This record gives sequence, structure tokens and C-alpha cells, in this order.
Amino acid sequence: MRYARKLALLATMVAAVLAMTAASASAQGLNITQEPGGAPCPAVSQVGHTISGGCVVHAVSVGTITLRAHVFGFESVDSVCTNEFTARLNAAGSGFLTAQNLAGAGCTRRPCAEEATGTRLPWAGTGRETGPGTEGITVNFCLWGLTNETATNCEVTVPFSETAGVNHNYTFVANDTPCHGVAGFRGELTGTWRTEGTGIEVNHV
Repeated sequence: MRYARKLALLATMVAAVLAMTAASASAQGLNITQEPGGAPCPAVSQVGHTISGGCVVHAVSVGTITLRAHVFGFESVDSVCTNEFTARLNAAGSGFLTAQNLAGAGCTRRPCAEEATGTRLPWAGTGRETGPGTEGITVNFCLWGLTNETATNCEVTVPFSETAGVNHNYTFVANDTPCHGVAGFRGELTGTWRTEGTGIEVNHV
């Protein structure tokens, strides 16, 4: 009887492990295709600061975005900007954000650039499932402070979903999303972006 209980317990544990493995396997990532047509997004290549390939996505902020900063315990609204960018994404939803534009009277930061040429540095992005049936993109970005002339590096994960009533276009929403940056700096990013123009289709692997 004790042996039978052990076998039953072992079977239950194996079933649980298999279930967890299946769940993790079903959350492998994203499959991005170009619309119309449904062709898989090609690979993205980087030569210096020049990015090519992939599916091109253009996104514009809805109103302004806000970066709130906590520096050594002091909180402040760091910057309020309008924002747009172009992204090149591969079939897994990863790639780079380029042609970043930050503007507005309350915008105290600009994308970091190479000193010699002034070329804006590309921001790396990684697409992934952020939960069952949900998508997000993790972006590493660098901003240059106009007032304090310092660079701030941040990593944020912003969820997105297909824009209601607009096939193959997407809405990205950051709601006080933690911005993990350099030592002594902690921030939150708040804002909404929508893609425009030629669409993509996001599917789960």
C-alpha cells in the first residue's frame, strides 16, 4: 500500500512537471509576419549604427509620454515629450528602434548619439510573451539629459495589443512601467503609442 502511494505521488509529480513544461513550451515567443501577404519578417542586420532588414514598423505616441525619475530618493517629473520611432523587427519580434524623435516644451531629453557624427544610437528591442496570450517588447534605450548633460540607460517592458478596429496595427501602453537604469536612478515610463502605416501580424509560437 505504501509503495502504491509512492507510485501515485511520483505520477502526480511527473504530471505536474510535464504540465509546467508544456506551459513554458507554449510560451516560447512570438511569430511576426508582414501584412498584407503574411511573409515572415526577415532577419535584422546591424553594421555600425546602420540597421537594415526586418519588418518596418512606425509608431507615434498618443499625446505625450512621461519619464518620472527617482534619483537617490528624490522624485521628480524628469521629462514630458511627444515621441515617434521606426522599428525593424525579425520574425521573433526582436530588432532595433531607430529614427527616434523626442519633442515638446517639457522634453528635457534626447536620444543618445555618437559624438563624432551626431548619429542617433539604435535602441535594442526584444519581443516576448509577457503572460498567457499577451505580448510585450523589452526595449533598452539611452537618453541624453539636456540640462545635466548626462546619459541615462533604461530597460522597460511595454505590453501591446492589436488596436481595436484596426487590423494589423498595434497599441503599446506603459503605465508607470519601471525603468531600470544606471546606479542611483530609478524611473517610471508612462505613455501610449500606436503603430501607423503598413501593418504586421503578431502570433504566438
